[in-house]
Amino acid sequence: MLRSARALALLHGRRVTMRDALLVAEVDERRRELVEDIDDWAHSRSPHRGGDALIHAETLGAVIDRMAWGWVDANQSVEIDGARDHQARKRWHRLAELIDGYTELIGDLLQGGRRLPGRV
Repeated sequence: MLRSARALALLHGRRVTMRDALLVAEVDERRRELVEDIDDWAHSRSPHRGGDALIHAETLGAVIDRMAWGWVDANQSVEIDGARDHQARKRWHRLAELIDGYTELIGDLLQGGRRLPGRV
């Protein structure tokens, strides 16, 4: 899963600089595949909970994809505007919120209070 998360971040980083729609579509397709790989990994390792656990709105792969984009966006903002820039700080704050949400989600999954959406 960590390799897939890193690959997502690298793809987001490349996607930012692309202007060719076909290349962007290829990157997005690869991202979709990686998200599915993460979802398959999570599904194979998560206990199958009944209807009593709250269902999370997104799959784990989608959450990790958003965090990967947040990482790229925050770093790019610092590179362009500097670490003291207001927008850069907002992006890092948003990334921290995503990480907090991910951490809470994992805790809830492990404790049985939440479950991931079913596979389609």
